[in-house]
Amino acid sequence: MKSLNSLRKGLGLAVLGMLLVTLAGCNKPLASFRLRGAEKRVQEAEEKQAQQHTAELLQQTRNAINTTQNQLNQGDAVAAKESSAEAARLSKELLQRTTEAHAIFLRDQANIWIDRARTNQAQQENAELFAQIQENNVEGTEAFGKQKYDKAIQIFGKVVDDVQYLLSALRKKATDGLAEAESLKEELIAEGAPEHAPEFINKIDQQITQIRDNIEREYNYRTALAIRDQARQTKQEGIQQTKKVKSDKQLTEIENLLDEATTLGAETYTYNLFSAITKEFENLVSQFYEENYDTVLTQAPKLKPQVEELILETKRVAAETKIKEVEGAINSLVAMEARGYLPGRVEQLEALLADAREQYEQEAYVESREISDRALEEEQNILQEFDDLAQQHITTASDELATAEGVYEKMEHIFLRQIPGPWEGDALALENAKQALKEELRRRVNNARVNLGMAQLQREEKDFDRAIEIARDVASEAEDVRQQTFRVVAHNAILDLSNMLSQYEGQGGRQYAASEMDKAVEMLEQSKQLLATEQYREAVRRTADTKAQIEVLVQELERVAVNRIESAQQALAQAKADRAEEYEPIAFTQALVELQAAQEALAAEGRHIAIEAAIQAENLAAEASTNALRQWVQELMAEADTLINNAREAEADRYAPEKLDRAFAIRRNLQTLYDQGQYREAVDVGAQTVQQAHEALYAKVIEAENAIAKAKRFEGWEFENARLADAMVSAKYAREMMAEGRFRLAEQHAWNALVKAEEAAVNARRDGFETRMASLAARVEDAQRKGAGYYQTQDLASLLAEMNRLRMEFDPHDYEDYAQQVDLVEAKLIALMELTPDVLKALVLDMSQRMTELEQRGAALYMPNKLAEVERKLKYAQIDYQAGKYRPSYQNAKDAWAVLDEIEQNLEEREFDAALNDLMVELSDQIRAFAPVLDMGANTLLELVIGPQGQARATSILGVRSPTDLRDSITEIGARIRRMQAPRSRETLQQEMLRMMEIAKTAASNFEKMLIMDQYTRDQAREIVQTAFLQMYQARARQQELQRMIEYPNPQFKPRGVERVVSFQDY
Repeated sequence: MKSLNSLRKGLGLAVLGMLLVTLAGCNKPLASFRLRGAEKRVQEAEEKQAQQHTAELLQQTRNAINTTQNQLNQGDAVAAKESSAEAARLSKELLQRTTEAHAIFLRDQANIWIDRARTNQAQQENAELFAQIQENNVEGTEAFGKQKYDKAIQIFGKVVDDVQYLLSALRKKATDGLAEAESLKEELIAEGAPEHAPEFINKIDQQITQIRDNIEREYNYRTALAIRDQARQTKQEGIQQTKKVKSDKQLTEIENLLDEATTLGAETYTYNLFSAITKEFENLVSQFYEENYDTVLTQAPKLKPQVEELILETKRVAAETKIKEVEGAINSLVAMEARGYLPGRVEQLEALLADAREQYEQEAYVESREISDRALEEEQNILQEFDDLAQQHITTASDELATAEGVYEKMEHIFLRQIPGPWEGDALALENAKQALKEELRRRVNNARVNLGMAQLQREEKDFDRAIEIARDVASEAEDVRQQTFRVVAHNAILDLSNMLSQYEGQGGRQYAASEMDKAVEMLEQSKQLLATEQYREAVRRTADTKAQIEVLVQELERVAVNRIESAQQALAQAKADRAEEYEPIAFTQALVELQAAQEALAAEGRHIAIEAAIQAENLAAEASTNALRQWVQELMAEADTLINNAREAEADRYAPEKLDRAFAIRRNLQTLYDQGQYREAVDVGAQTVQQAHEALYAKVIEAENAIAKAKRFEGWEFENARLADAMVSAKYAREMMAEGRFRLAEQHAWNALVKAEEAAVNARRDGFETRMASLAARVEDAQRKGAGYYQTQDLASLLAEMNRLRMEFDPHDYEDYAQQVDLVEAKLIALMELTPDVLKALVLDMSQRMTELEQRGAALYMPNKLAEVERKLKYAQIDYQAGKYRPSYQNAKDAWAVLDEIEQNLEEREFDAALNDLMVELSDQIRAFAPVLDMGANTLLELVIGPQGQARATSILGVRSPTDLRDSITEIGARIRRMQAPRSRETLQQEMLRMMEIAKTAASNFEKMLIMDQYTRDQAREIVQTAFLQMYQARARQQELQRMIEYPNPQFKPRGVERVVSFQDY
């Protein structure tokens, strides 16, 4: 430690000593002498390739020489003396190391060139010289071994020169061989090899590269010459292959032209010329396979123009032939009158023919032939269209004939049916001629079938126009047969409808369905008009509509009858409700008889009779209802008067005054309605009067009975059976006494029943509530023993609190409200029990997710046993729950959660420790950059900051980190430590670290004052420096101590919640 302080003090004094200037008289000549010697040695070293062997030392030596020269130029002889000594030392070392390195280099070169000589069989060139070279190399090696480097350099240099001379002839041959290979490549290029045989160009390029590499890199001249010979062979093969490919390409071109001629039809249109050219082409192909490529290359260019002429002639003859075919097609279509049946289609062919002729005249033979081909294709299309048109007419005629025949056969029976009636005129004439018309239509159908076959035959013989004409005649004949059939259908329908309308008019159609009757008559007249104007099909459709309208007429008559019957039924039902059977039995029975008669008439389609009978039944029922209601009201009035009088006698005005007054009022209203003849309304009011009077009379009895019923509803029989039985007996006696007219005694019994019933109800409510609460408490206790008591303690405690509140606040008079609240608590308890398995499942899922997260953070690496323990506890928690062992289940789950907390805390500690350790390493790096100042010590630094006169002065040390940067770095690191989220177990360590950082920052701030030290007194400067060193020492010591307290300084973890920032103003 003492030596270290001495070293620091010596360093400081050296720095101060550099500021002093001393003078000496003999320094300059000595420095100049040393400088000249150093420059000479550098020159010698450069001659021995120092730049290659010792470049760094060479540069150091030059720098020392330049420094000395500059010092001499500036007149600083003392400094020049010192630097010249260093330059001399460096130059000597440079020359020595360069000489040795150059000797090594030439030794290696000599061995390399001797190996090259052996590779090139140099003894065959000059065996005597090669032997001398080897002897010289041995001599140089011996000199090198004796560290006679200059001699070794001289000998090895001569060895290299001699070997190069020995191999110079071979090198010249190899170089000539390279030039020859390049000329061979040019010959290949001139022949066309790059296009037709590029692989040989690539091959000879590779050979040229190999020759060059063997000359310039491998120095293997004999191998280069061998590859030159291979290049010659490559050139010959390449030229032959080029000619082959060129011949093949020319033959392929001719072959493609011949294929084109064949495709154009040369074998058909220019047979002789095609045969001659084909024979000559086959001869060239034979020459090719015999490898007579020069012959092929000579003759093929002559044959190609002949093939091209063949193609042109083939095109011309083919175009001329096609034009003639189109002309023939047009003439044939015109003869079949295609212009009339297919307008514009022949004209299209004529336009194409004109285009083809125009192209032919312009010698555009291919285009002319293509147009003619399109025209011929179009001619086939036209013929197909003509055929299709004929077939369409035949198909239409066939369909028309089949329809007419079908209609005729389906309606054949109508010709035989005679319709009776007062007919006259055209109707009578057609009725008499139907049989003869039937036979005439059959004959016409048969003839049309024969003609249809004739039309099909004409189409098959391509006589399309004739086939069309015959088909049109057949279709026309079929349509006429169908129209005549429809005529008879319409005739028969009109006669039938006329008879039907006469029938329904007699059944009341005019009286009960006049509108529908008028519509049917009008539609029938329209049908007759259509028949008269020969619109037979329309007449048939209109008769169908007329028939439908007659059905509507019939339905309307039936509807009227049904409605009348329903009205009568409703009237009878009302009469029965009005007690007509009781008060007016004869009239009621007569109405029933009339109703039955109406129903029977309707079933027998006697619609008119049904309607009349239903009307009579409805009238009789209405009269019976009125009479019955009058008698019913009279009975109600008498009953109400009796009850009101009894109520007065029982003094109901005392215990039920409102009810009694209400009975009087309703009685007066009843009398008014009766006097006005409003018997139906009077019945309802009469019933109300009786009811109100009864309630007034039996008010107390009814009140007691209601109280008894209420007590029963609240389980009175279970909790207050004796008291409730007494109340029921008293109520029974009260009603009996009231019926006997013993009103006073009845009232006493009623009062007794009411009191006992109310007492029973109150007691029953209280007992019932307590019973339900006891049951609920038992269920809660059961839930506590089971899973809910462990996994849902808060929810269960909330239910118990609610139960205690209900017990404290219970009021029997609000029993219904409290009963609903008890129901709600029971529902919550049921839901709680049902959800307990889901709570455990959610808890297990939550802990499984925590385990996964912790594994990702490294738990599996550092605490695998703890993770296994969590899995085991979770498994046991689920097994125990399924077995009904709720306490151990909950304990296992709780233990698992605690272990997870322990794992998470350990990981947080590791992450925190790793992050904190990184920051401490960073702090050490920052302080280390300031080490040159710290290593000086306080005394040395004081000598720098306090001048010779004792005044403080601002100081900045070059090459040392600024104290301002140090303070900023410490501030940043401290801010990051403060922002870290420390686990509870690391909070003390974090605070201690912050205190240590505060000391370090204060120390850095004091060092920073060096920059403005001139603003302080000498004593203040001394105190600042000494304090800065002391604080920094304390901070570093405390840092080391705290770093040893970091339990897990593992660098693989990254801190959470630590933001890397440049500076924090709040630190």
